Amino acid sequence: MRDTTLKSIVDYTISVAHFPDVVFPCCFSWSRDGTKVVFQARDNLQRNISDLYFASNKGQSVTRLTDFGKNYKYVTIKSHAISPDGQWVVLVAQLGLPNLRDEPYRRDLVLVSTVSGAIEFLGKQDFYCPADCPLSLVWSPDSRFVATTWAPTGIITEQEVFAIDIQTKEIKQLTFDGGFKQVFDWR
Repeated sequence: MRDTTLKSIVDYTISVAHFPDVVFPCCFSWSRDGTKVVFQARDNLQRNISDLYFASNKGQSVTRLTDFGKNYKYVTIKSHAISPDGQWVVLVAQLGLPNLRDEPYRRDLVLVSTVSGAIEFLGKQDFYCPADCPLSLVWSPDSRFVATTWAPTGIITEQEVFAIDIQTKEIKQLTFDGGFKQVFDWR
């Protein structure tokens, strides 16, 4: 393990004082430089809604990235990952029945800008990965692509690798062999 540097995060305390109803913060995803973090939490008043929060400035600046409770009766965030540059978060959300007719529902890939707060549903409602399936969302070093796996047939052992182009929003299937696989990192 020579030529390896370990970074430690010193004095990073996340203050959720502006969100008094936040409970159960978990699943922290750090930017590559360790200055930004995204985490999910539940709202005490709406226990069936998970939202994402973005912390910077050593945890003293915290903003809510999503507010799914406005449009959904329940939402569970299955997995999320912040881009290496800290400008994007991609997540897999289980979207419950929407309050409005035009909102997407079921499971979907969602892209969130940490800069503008814009949320974009990527329209992969056929995304299938049961609760016991490990799910990876792996960013490319340049923050342009996200790699992941899912089972387009709905059969857990028939997974394929997909790449999501953040600029074009194109989702491209990279493998076609139907075998069980998982994405760990970029080369």
